[in-house]
Amino acid sequence: MMASDIPEREVIASSIYGTSTIEGGTLTEDETRSAIDLDPAQVQEIEQRRVLNIKAAYERARQAALDPGWKLSIDFMTEVHGLITHDLPHADNRPGLIGDNPKGRVIQIGRPRHGRRFSTTSRAATSPARTAVPPAPAAARRWRARR
Repeated sequence: MMASDIPEREVIASSIYGTSTIEGGTLTEDETRSAIDLDPAQVQEIEQRRVLNIKAAYERARQAALDPGWKLSIDFMTEVHGLITHDLPHADNRPGLIGDNPKGRVIQIGRPRHGRRFSTTSRAATSPARTAVPPAPAAARRWRARR
């Protein structure tokens, strides 16, 4: 099976699941797939909010990709960051702003069991955004593995 044979919805769900996990999300891939279809008024859990936020960032990135003159910029990265972190509780959460964590702050990326921990070395050591779209071949391999 070729990547082009995979339904777009499956690739999007897998991409959102992967990004959510990197961000510390705890939903399973099936729960992520269900949360993607929620109306924002139906959100009951922070994890569901995270999924809808990543979906919004994915849709914004797709919209930008349609513009032949589009170029990656700090403004675009902070816009995507704002979409991903909107209404998510975190002491250092500043949606749409470049991170400015105190020197020496330990940052957990992903889940504690499988993620990584970093200590900031400067006041602007955090990434302003992460993409919501992993490379298509990786998503295709995960999809085929589930079949």
